[in-house]
Amino acid sequence: MSNGFYAARLNLPFPRKSNGSRSRLIESPELPLNRIHQSDHSEKLKLYRQKWLSARAAYPSKGRTFMRNNFRRLHSWLNRYDKMWLEANLPVSASYKSFPKRIGKAIVDWSACDVQLSNQIPSIIERIKSKPGYPKKISLSEITRELGSNSSLRQRLSKLPLTSTEISRGLESREDFTIRKIRWVFDCYRVQNAIPARWQFIKEARIQSYDLKLAKVQKVLDKAIELLRIQNQTTTALTEVEEYTE
Repeated sequence: MSNGFYAARLNLPFPRKSNGSRSRLIESPELPLNRIHQSDHSEKLKLYRQKWLSARAAYPSKGRTFMRNNFRRLHSWLNRYDKMWLEANLPVSASYKSFPKRIGKAIVDWSACDVQLSNQIPSIIERIKSKPGYPKKISLSEITRELGSNSSLRQRLSKLPLTSTEISRGLESREDFTIRKIRWVFDCYRVQNAIPARWQFIKEARIQSYDLKLAKVQKVLDKAIELLRIQNQTTTALTEVEEYTE
């Protein structure tokens, strides 16, 4: 049967008029569930912003690298959903603070910049040494990480002779770093009044087999273990005397 037959049965006009365009679906009103999701997102946005600002307030002198590495999840979420706000509330780039920018054809005052940076290096080295926990080697990477300008400083060292000299003066050799690790482990055992086996001490200090061949390292290691034994014996003797005199 023809289409006109069915149209007549249903009291529909035939042929049907067309305006030449496709019919449009009627847009449904926004579902309550969508509003709930939007509300949740808004609350989470507000919460994460506040957490980021609190973190910034807790570490006002830290740079972008520190904030990104220590608040990775928070930084990642804001970078994805609130990038413009995050960029506006990041610490000022260390490279921007440390290194002057070229404006037009103006010449950069590298001498002034060199003096400023070279004065910072000694305090940065002391800060690395005094960090709690297992020691970190004083290297160019660690120094530039503290400055927050990993690539910027390395690329410009040729223009910063004073800074380069200060860094070279403070860099730690493999031998010196190993000895500093031995002293750190010694202090830990001394506080505990414990006498570790030689292999235990080496393991705690994370001394490589190559470093154990160095004469100075062997001497310091043997002396540290000997002092721990003397301290333990002295402490034991004092305890026995106190118990006897009571």
